Amino acid sequence: MIKFKVKVNFKNIPNASLTEDQSNALGALVIKEQIKRVQNQHTGIFDEPMAAYSPKPIYVKLGKVGGRAVLKSGNITIASLNALKKNGARIIDTRNAGPRLRRAQAKIKNAVRITGESVKFPNRAAYKHYLGKSGLRDLTDTGVMLSALVVLPSSGSKYVKVISVGFTDPVQERKAAGNLLWADWFGMSPSNQIKISNAVEKMVAKNLNA
Repeated sequence: MIKFKVKVNFKNIPNASLTEDQSNALGALVIKEQIKRVQNQHTGIFDEPMAAYSPKPIYVKLGKVGGRAVLKSGNITIASLNALKKNGARIIDTRNAGPRLRRAQAKIKNAVRITGESVKFPNRAAYKHYLGKSGLRDLTDTGVMLSALVVLPSSGSKYVKVISVGFTDPVQERKAAGNLLWADWFGMSPSNQIKISNAVEKMVAKNLNA
């Protein structure tokens, strides 16, 4: 199982502890801060910029919802083609083009091309840009993988509380493992650790003053 642990050490704080509800809240904060770092800051577990996307073209499934042409990932609708146009995409339908038109279309750079049952994008950064995103790696196409992160049962001893975060969905866990080949994103970065430490201090202080 892909998971990571956050250890909270109370050894030097007499009578300090966390309730089970606080442990779960802390785990939820760990997930929230990790997702925020990945999606908004585009950084890995050392707060370093994540690797840029490959410059190679990508193909996304073409579908229809309510008569509208849309991009799909499995059964999930990602965006309509009209939404891509609003974000600056120049969409070319190559399906019924003859040889002469195809040659002319091929000269148009950075176009988004409907090729049949899929839509061809110049590269993944362009794809992300036309979805209204930054074009930087954020591990979010549909959002399903990151939303599958859950707080696992906590463990530990009198002096150490261990908060675990990971996946229980095997499909999303495999996706997470695949993404780890491209970006070292899974875990707590130094900036994440500061926020979690501050939250722990507030929780412990609240318990000691109760």
